[in-house]
Amino acid sequence: MSKEVKQRASSLDRIEGRGRRGSGASIQELFKRKREELEKEVEVFERSKKTARSPSEKDKNITRKEDFEDEEMDELKKLILSIRKDIKEDLREIKEENRMIREDFKRMREEWSREKEGMESRIEVLEQKLKKSEERELARDRKERRNNLVVTGGRIDVDKRGPMHLKEEIKRLLDEKQVVGDAKIMEAIHMAEDKNGGSIVLIKMESWEEKMKVIRRKGNLKGTNIYIEDDLPPEDRTLQKLIRRKVMELRQKGEVAKVGYKKINIAGKWVPVPDESKLQGM
Repeated sequence: MSKEVKQRASSLDRIEGRGRRGSGASIQELFKRKREELEKEVEVFERSKKTARSPSEKDKNITRKEDFEDEEMDELKKLILSIRKDIKEDLREIKEENRMIREDFKRMREEWSREKEGMESRIEVLEQKLKKSEERELARDRKERRNNLVVTGGRIDVDKRGPMHLKEEIKRLLDEKQVVGDAKIMEAIHMAEDKNGGSIVLIKMESWEEKMKVIRRKGNLKGTNIYIEDDLPPEDRTLQKLIRRKVMELRQKGEVAKVGYKKINIAGKWVPVPDESKLQGM
């Protein structure tokens, strides 16, 4: 109770005492009514004071909820800031990693390009060396074959009496048409038999000049099944076979044609035949 209210109550007590001494009924009623109003006022004051000092449970719950929400909001803000920081750091690391990958890829591509150029250069050098080696080998092979002739179609008695017997046999066979004559044969080698049972014999002449003697006389074999041709590498031999076939076709059509080495004579004019494709359209 406040000091002011207490003073007012004490004054009413004094006045009420004097009223009782004066024995006035109206005065007593008046004071009684005043006291009741004052007591009500005191009661209201005490209740409001009590309410101010002790908040209700509902108010407490609301306050606690608001405090909890504020704490949650603070934690959420801290979490968001932390996540943002982590994301920025991750992005920085990813950018740096991508930069390093691009640099590595660029370096690898440059290294591969240099290696590729070096490899291509080495391959080109090797190809040139191989080509030159093949050309030298072919030239050496042709040189070795230069003085050789291959005789096909003739039936020769091949026995075990050795190469000298074979050389005499092939000379005898060819001299039946005066093909060898005084041409000197150095060696004769039986290679195989053809599909008709004839012998395929390689004869090595002592020189190019001795070989040309036989070549100039091989026309004497016309009308027989015996043929004489140069000893050629396999690829040249295949081409010469195609050339002879083409000459036969031309003759069947009424053309005047002759076989040459990698060439055909048609009506007195030589036509080069460096490869099979040249025979197309003739």
